[in-house]
Amino acid sequence: MVETTFVGDTRRWALEHFGRVRLGDVRLERRVVDVAARLAQRPASSLPQQMGSACALKAAYRVLDHPCVSQEQLE
Repeated sequence: MVETTFVGDTRRWALEHFGRVRLGDVRLERRVVDVAARLAQRPASSLPQQMGSACALKAAYRVLDHPCVSQEQLE
């Protein structure tokens, strides 16, 4: 499998797409941007590979499982 790398500044991209998301917790909002940036860096990789560390992976799972985070909230 060939892995495609996002061309450009993934952090800026994530901020543009998710920086205005309001979830009621600034830490959660920052984490959404961080997770999105990491996902964009290595879209063909597994989630553990995309996150890069056990801590970041656990944080991503917490974001994805958070009751305030939904597709509608992130649009």
